[in-house]
Amino acid sequence: MPKTLISWRSFWYLLYALVLTVTLLYVRFPKEKFRSFCEYRIEQFLGDTQCRISKVNYVFPLTVVFENMKIEAPGSGQDRVQVDRLQLSPRLSTLFTSWGVVGNLYSGTLKAIVTVPSDDDFFYVKKINGKGLDVAKVLLDLPSLAREITGVLTFTGEYKAEFRHPLGGFGNGLVRVDNGTLRLQETVLTVDAIDFQLIRIDGEYGNNTLHLLDGNMKGKQFDAEFTGILQSPFPVTDGRLDVTGSLAPREKFIRESPKVRKLLRRLRQNTGESTVSFKLGGTLYKPTLRLPR
Repeated sequence: MPKTLISWRSFWYLLYALVLTVTLLYVRFPKEKFRSFCEYRIEQFLGDTQCRISKVNYVFPLTVVFENMKIEAPGSGQDRVQVDRLQLSPRLSTLFTSWGVVGNLYSGTLKAIVTVPSDDDFFYVKKINGKGLDVAKVLLDLPSLAREITGVLTFTGEYKAEFRHPLGGFGNGLVRVDNGTLRLQETVLTVDAIDFQLIRIDGEYGNNTLHLLDGNMKGKQFDAEFTGILQSPFPVTDGRLDVTGSLAPREKFIRESPKVRKLLRRLRQNTGESTVSFKLGGTLYKPTLRLPR
């Protein structure tokens, strides 16, 4: 028998087997068992969490869709992350070692590629891209942070970690929040809320420490630049802050605030600086702020 005939016959047998498998999976997909299995595995993977998924669907040919997923942290004031819809699709070019992730959450979208090499203890999350997330809605699900912030959140980055320690990995990325308001816990330069056009942070994460390499803010009252670290941010509220930076009041704000004018005049006389330095300490839940006197 000719070699080409054997090759074509093998190809059609393989294609038939694949189509039959996918069809049976679509018709007899065990939704409830798979949903319970996924909840259990997510709780095991993250540790000390509760996961609830309202519905799991199989979409032809090889896509799984989770709807109304909630991951809660017990005992933390009902802190949780909610995902309206999460879609997982294998990337056939990588022989099922990589998956495309597309999610809808907090009025925004999340995309990423998750790679799980068969011969590696690490997993990799690449091309992370979050767009249009409503910060106020995110913080409603994190009441222990006790923050009032509005704005639109965008972020990009990459991350890798061991399966044994999924939150103790290494990553880098860029976070920005556009057009919002940050309410302060104490008055700073006569204001108790900062209106901003942009907050932008370049950061790296490793050894349970978030390094703020380059942060800046463009605000209505003043601009800011800052760097520092957030140590041991899990749980997030216990993360210790060590951030330094400077505030540059806007000219209009200076004209409208005699107290700020007086402070800036004294700073120029003592240090020759026209900006106000600051140091942020404490924890993320209870930060402390020090300004020059």
